Amino acid sequence: MTSTDYQAALLRAAHRTPVTGLTIGIEREGQRVTSTGQLARRDLATAVPRPVRGLTRDFAETQLELVTPTMTSTNAALAALARIQHGVSSQLRPTELIWPLSMPPTLPRASEAIVIAKLSPQAFAYRQQLARRGGRRRQMISGLHVNVGFSAALLDQLFAQQAGPMNRREFQNQLYLHVAQNYLRYRWLLTYAFGASPTRWPRLLTHTGPAEPVRSIRNSPFGYTNLSRLQVSYCSVAAYVTDLKHLVATGQLGAEKAFYGQVSLRGGHAVTDLAATGIDYLELRNFDLNPFDPLGVDQVQLDFLHGFILLMLSLPAPQNVAAAIHYGEQLNRQVALERPTAETAQLAEGRWLLAQFDQLVVQLGVPAFQTASWVVRSRLAHPEQTPAARWLRDCQHQPTKLALALARHHARVRF
Repeated sequence: MTSTDYQAALLRAAHRTPVTGLTIGIEREGQRVTSTGQLARRDLATAVPRPVRGLTRDFAETQLELVTPTMTSTNAALAALARIQHGVSSQLRPTELIWPLSMPPTLPRASEAIVIAKLSPQAFAYRQQLARRGGRRRQMISGLHVNVGFSAALLDQLFAQQAGPMNRREFQNQLYLHVAQNYLRYRWLLTYAFGASPTRWPRLLTHTGPAEPVRSIRNSPFGYTNLSRLQVSYCSVAAYVTDLKHLVATGQLGAEKAFYGQVSLRGGHAVTDLAATGIDYLELRNFDLNPFDPLGVDQVQLDFLHGFILLMLSLPAPQNVAAAIHYGEQLNRQVALERPTAETAQLAEGRWLLAQFDQLVVQLGVPAFQTASWVVRSRLAHPEQTPAARWLRDCQHQPTKLALALARHHARVRF
């Protein structure tokens, strides 16, 4: 199906199936810190003694990871995240807080003082490997991953309208690859609108970071990313799996799951299962935590992302996938390193994208998408409204003070 076919099929499907027919799951990371902004000293099992479904750790023992089940709406996903976070925060002592930023607080002088998460022997060994390859400090950058898929009902409607020779799995793979390719080309708009890691704390990186505040360190070459030479193809599932296997076989990656692509194709238990199972959903890994929201993400952001995914399906797929993704990476890095209060160099394309977004959502008739579009359009015209610019304005050169004030406020929120 072409992009025109996808859009027409999507609009026809909307009359039979709620176009909110995306599935969504959230993985929210965050550091546990003391009331003075140091990494917490207690193990998680001591800090949170009662089990909380959905709670685990990422790289470090202090690095919480809150994982929601797969939900059928953005509202339900946020409610699930709120339940998990409440289960954690209600058990923490007043002297422990959840750091609200993607950039970690001031880290210990000795990297070895960063305690790797005390998980299973296999999981611990994997994290030791990450520490050897990239250092413990970089692993302490936190973020938000959003897992998005198309509901079975919506997939059924779309598949029923395609006239080609593809079977259901082939069609589903093509649909997700189409979205992934366009997402990687245009994701800079999300970095602009929701980026919120403009500065870093001392002793985070051993190499030189940006000299001036930026929109998103995490989305820049200084953030949590693989080396630019580690590329995988998004032209097909077979090419994606082959490239990941090659990177592991040649020692460039320790494991397939150590590829930090901003879009990961997911299906089956392991990456190598994709060839047999096909793509079930996309894991989007490019989001900073929103420090001003207790959950690290708000309804507007998730609603805009929902509409953005539908837009990526509706826009034409790139003719040269590798070139388009490379160009998208260049744009994303450029936008990530712009000053937060500066007009973006990609203003013209941003206006065009929002015009396409508005045309689609008006046809779909989803008010939440329109509200989210107004917010992003306002931020595009007024960069001082973006989270990164707001952070710089509010912190008044006292970032730790503001971070702790927000953490204390968030701890008092009752969901």
